[in-house]
Amino acid sequence: MTLTQLRSYSRFLTNTNSTTFTDADTLVSANVWYDILAAEIVSSMDDWDIGGEIATANLVVGQQEYVFPADIFKIKRIEAAYDGTNWYPVTRFDVSELGIATDPTNVANHFSKSKPYADTYDNSIFLFPTPDLSVTNGLKIYYEPLVTQLSGVSSEPDIARPFHVGIALGMAKDYLKKYITVDGNQNKLMTIENDLEKLRNDMKEYYRSRNQDREYSGFGSGGADYEY
Repeated sequence: MTLTQLRSYSRFLTNTNSTTFTDADTLVSANVWYDILAAEIVSSMDDWDIGGEIATANLVVGQQEYVFPADIFKIKRIEAAYDGTNWYPVTRFDVSELGIATDPTNVANHFSKSKPYADTYDNSIFLFPTPDLSVTNGLKIYYEPLVTQLSGVSSEPDIARPFHVGIALGMAKDYLKKYITVDGNQNKLMTIENDLEKLRNDMKEYYRSRNQDREYSGFGSGGADYEY
Protein backbone atom coordinates (compact mmCIF):
# COMPACT_ATOMS: atom_id res chain seq x y z
CA MET A 1 0.00 0.00 0.00
CA THR A 2 1.23 3.47 -0.86
CA LEU A 3 1.14 6.38 1.57
CA THR A 4 -1.92 7.66 -0.31
CA GLN A 5 -3.70 4.33 0.18
CA LEU A 6 -2.73 4.17 3.85
CA ARG A 7 -4.14 7.65 4.37
CA SER A 8 -7.32 6.75 2.55
CA TYR A 9 -7.92 3.63 4.63
CA SER A 10 -7.16 5.33 7.93
CA ARG A 11 -9.65 8.07 7.04
CA PHE A 12 -12.22 5.45 6.07
CA LEU A 13 -11.81 3.80 9.49
CA THR A 14 -12.14 7.10 11.34
CA ASN A 15 -14.80 8.73 9.12
CA THR A 16 -12.48 11.66 8.44
CA ASN A 17 -11.10 13.46 5.40
CA SER A 18 -8.00 15.45 4.43
CA THR A 19 -9.35 18.46 6.34
CA THR A 20 -10.16 16.73 9.63
CA PHE A 21 -7.19 14.29 9.48
CA THR A 22 -4.61 16.29 7.56
CA ASP A 23 -1.80 15.04 5.36
CA ALA A 24 0.72 16.46 7.83
CA ASP A 25 -0.80 14.57 10.77
CA THR A 26 -1.20 11.34 8.82
CA LEU A 27 2.41 11.51 7.65
CA VAL A 28 3.75 11.78 11.21
CA SER A 29 1.45 9.04 12.46
CA ALA A 30 2.26 6.73 9.54
CA ASN A 31 5.99 6.98 10.16
CA VAL A 32 5.59 6.48 13.92
CA TRP A 33 3.77 3.23 13.25
CA TYR A 34 6.13 2.20 10.46
CA ASP A 35 9.03 2.47 12.92
CA ILE A 36 7.10 0.58 15.61
CA LEU A 37 6.20 -2.31 13.30
CA ALA A 38 9.69 -2.47 11.77
CA ALA A 39 11.27 -2.63 15.23
CA GLU A 40 8.93 -5.47 16.22
CA ILE A 41 9.87 -7.33 13.04
CA VAL A 42 13.60 -6.96 13.72
CA SER A 43 13.18 -8.22 17.28
CA SER A 44 11.22 -11.29 16.17
CA MET A 45 12.62 -12.22 12.74
CA ASP A 46 14.56 -15.36 11.90
CA ASP A 47 17.75 -15.18 9.81
CA TRP A 48 15.89 -13.86 6.75
CA ASP A 49 16.24 -10.15 7.48
CA ILE A 50 13.92 -7.41 6.24
CA GLY A 51 16.94 -5.25 5.43
CA GLY A 52 20.67 -5.53 5.55
CA GLU A 53 23.72 -3.42 4.87
CA ILE A 54 27.50 -3.79 5.03
CA ALA A 55 29.40 -0.65 6.00
CA THR A 56 33.15 -0.33 5.66
CA ALA A 57 35.59 2.02 7.37
CA ASN A 58 39.30 2.65 7.17
CA LEU A 59 41.42 1.46 10.06
CA VAL A 60 43.66 4.32 11.23
CA VAL A 61 46.92 4.01 13.16
CA GLY A 62 46.31 4.77 16.82
CA GLN A 63 42.55 5.27 16.38
CA GLN A 64 40.44 3.10 18.67
CA GLU A 65 36.98 4.59 18.10
CA TYR A 66 34.97 4.04 14.90
CA VAL A 67 31.56 5.64 14.35
CA PHE A 68 28.57 3.59 13.20
CA PRO A 69 26.64 4.32 9.99
CA ALA A 70 23.94 6.91 10.59
CA ASP A 71 21.13 4.46 9.74
CA ILE A 72 22.27 1.56 11.94
CA PHE A 73 19.56 -0.17 13.99
CA LYS A 74 20.95 -3.59 14.94
CA ILE A 75 24.46 -5.02 14.56
CA LYS A 76 24.73 -8.45 12.98
CA ARG A 77 28.49 -8.89 12.75
CA ILE A 78 31.77 -6.96 12.81
CA GLU A 79 35.01 -8.01 11.09
CA ALA A 80 38.46 -6.44 10.98
CA ALA A 81 41.62 -6.94 8.91
CA TYR A 82 44.46 -5.36 10.85
CA ASP A 83 46.98 -6.28 8.16
CA GLY A 84 44.69 -5.52 5.22
CA THR A 85 44.57 -9.19 4.15
CA ASN A 86 43.37 -11.53 6.91
CA TRP A 87 39.87 -10.96 8.19
CA TYR A 88 38.74 -11.94 11.68
CA PRO A 89 35.37 -11.63 13.44
CA VAL A 90 35.28 -9.02 16.18
CA THR A 91 33.87 -10.21 19.51
CA ARG A 92 31.72 -7.71 21.36
CA PHE A 93 32.29 -7.26 25.10
CA ASP A 94 32.02 -4.60 27.82
CA VAL A 95 35.12 -2.79 29.00
CA SER A 96 33.98 -3.29 32.60
CA GLU A 97 34.83 -6.99 32.15
CA LEU A 98 38.52 -6.17 31.90
CA GLY A 99 40.68 -6.79 34.93
CA ILE A 100 43.46 -4.60 33.59
CA ALA A 101 43.95 -0.92 32.85
CA THR A 102 43.22 0.14 29.28
CA ASP A 103 46.44 2.03 28.59
CA PRO A 104 47.95 1.35 25.14
CA THR A 105 50.64 -1.00 26.47
CA ASN A 106 48.19 -3.21 28.37
CA VAL A 107 45.78 -3.29 25.45
CA ALA A 108 48.58 -4.23 23.02
CA ASN A 109 49.84 -6.96 25.34
CA HIS A 110 46.49 -8.56 26.15
CA PHE A 111 44.60 -8.39 22.84
CA SER A 112 45.41 -10.10 19.55
CA LYS A 113 44.81 -8.83 16.02
CA SER A 114 43.66 -12.34 15.10
CA LYS A 115 41.06 -12.29 17.87
CA PRO A 116 39.94 -8.68 18.17
CA TYR A 117 37.29 -7.33 20.53
CA ALA A 118 35.08 -4.25 20.49
CA ASP A 119 33.13 -2.37 23.12
CA THR A 120 29.89 -0.83 21.83
CA TYR A 121 28.93 2.70 22.81
CA ASP A 122 26.06 4.97 21.80
CA ASN A 123 27.06 5.50 18.17
CA SER A 124 30.49 3.90 17.88
CA ILE A 125 32.73 0.99 18.77
CA PHE A 126 36.15 0.92 20.44
CA LEU A 127 38.52 -1.69 19.02
CA PHE A 128 40.85 -3.84 21.11
CA PRO A 129 43.68 -3.90 20.09
CA THR A 130 44.08 -0.43 18.63
CA PRO A 131 45.23 -0.58 14.98
CA ASP A 132 48.94 0.02 14.42
CA LEU A 133 48.56 0.08 10.64
CA SER A 134 46.29 2.17 8.43
CA VAL A 135 44.15 -0.14 6.29
CA THR A 136 41.72 1.06 3.64
CA ASN A 137 38.27 -0.48 4.32
CA GLY A 138 39.81 -2.64 7.05
CA LEU A 139 36.62 -2.67 9.13
CA LYS A 140 33.27 -4.17 8.11
CA ILE A 141 29.98 -3.83 9.98
CA TYR A 142 27.06 -6.02 8.93
CA TYR A 143 23.88 -4.45 10.25
CA GLU A 144 20.13 -4.06 10.06
CA PRO A 145 19.33 -0.47 9.04
CA LEU A 146 16.50 1.76 10.13
CA VAL A 147 13.69 1.77 7.61
CA THR A 148 13.52 4.75 5.26
CA GLN A 149 10.53 6.74 6.37
CA LEU A 150 7.56 7.33 4.10
CA SER A 151 7.57 10.69 2.36
CA GLY A 152 6.06 10.91 -1.11
CA VAL A 153 2.49 9.88 -1.86
CA SER A 154 3.72 6.77 -3.71
CA SER A 155 6.07 5.66 -0.90
CA GLU A 156 5.48 2.08 0.27
CA PRO A 157 6.57 0.40 3.51
CA ASP A 158 9.41 -2.08 3.09
CA ILE A 159 7.66 -4.88 4.96
CA ALA A 160 5.53 -7.78 3.71
CA ARG A 161 2.42 -6.36 2.03
CA PRO A 162 -0.18 -8.17 4.20
CA PHE A 163 1.08 -6.12 7.16
CA HIS A 164 1.00 -2.68 5.51
CA VAL A 165 -2.49 -2.24 6.88
CA GLY A 166 -1.03 -2.20 10.38
CA ILE A 167 0.25 1.31 9.67
CA ALA A 168 -3.25 2.48 8.68
CA LEU A 169 -4.70 0.86 11.80
CA GLY A 170 -2.09 2.62 13.90
CA MET A 171 -2.94 5.94 12.25
CA ALA A 172 -6.61 5.39 12.97
CA LYS A 173 -5.78 4.49 16.58
CA ASP A 174 -3.84 7.75 17.01
CA TYR A 175 -6.74 9.80 15.69
CA LEU A 176 -9.39 8.04 17.78
CA LYS A 177 -7.31 8.39 20.95
CA LYS A 178 -6.97 12.12 20.35
CA TYR A 179 -10.72 12.53 19.87
CA ILE A 180 -11.86 9.85 22.31
CA THR A 181 -14.63 12.07 23.74
CA VAL A 182 -16.43 12.23 20.39
CA ASP A 183 -19.50 9.98 20.33
CA GLY A 184 -18.71 6.51 19.01
CA ASN A 185 -14.94 6.91 19.01
CA GLN A 186 -14.38 4.83 22.12
CA ASN A 187 -16.06 1.79 20.57
CA LYS A 188 -14.23 2.35 17.28
CA LEU A 189 -10.95 2.57 19.18
CA MET A 190 -11.56 -0.77 20.93
CA THR A 191 -12.22 -2.45 17.57
CA ILE A 192 -9.15 -0.87 15.96
CA GLU A 193 -6.92 -1.84 18.90
CA ASN A 194 -8.10 -5.46 18.74
CA ASP A 195 -7.50 -5.63 14.99
CA LEU A 196 -4.08 -4.02 15.36
CA GLU A 197 -3.03 -6.36 18.15
CA LYS A 198 -4.02 -9.41 16.10
CA LEU A 199 -2.15 -8.13 13.07
CA ARG A 200 0.99 -7.44 15.13
CA ASN A 201 0.92 -10.94 16.58
CA ASP A 202 0.42 -12.48 13.14
CA MET A 203 3.22 -10.33 11.73
CA LYS A 204 5.70 -11.36 14.43
CA GLU A 205 4.79 -15.02 14.00
CA TYR A 206 5.32 -14.73 10.25
CA TYR A 207 8.75 -13.13 10.61
CA ARG A 208 9.80 -15.69 13.24
CA SER A 209 9.38 -18.50 10.71
CA ARG A 210 9.69 -16.91 7.28
CA ASN A 211 12.66 -19.11 6.38
CA GLN A 212 10.97 -22.42 7.13
CA ASP A 213 13.12 -24.61 4.86
CA ARG A 214 16.36 -23.27 6.32
CA GLU A 215 18.87 -25.90 7.47
CA TYR A 216 20.99 -24.24 10.12
CA SER A 217 24.70 -24.60 9.48
CA GLY A 218 25.98 -24.94 13.02
CA PHE A 219 28.86 -22.55 12.31
CA GLY A 220 30.31 -21.35 15.57
CA SER A 221 28.58 -24.02 17.60
CA GLY A 222 31.45 -26.47 17.55
CA GLY A 223 29.04 -29.18 16.54
CA ALA A 224 29.66 -29.66 12.85
CA ASP A 225 32.50 -30.26 10.41
CA TYR A 226 32.38 -29.09 6.82
CA GLU A 227 34.12 -29.98 3.58
CA TYR A 228 34.64 -27.54 0.74
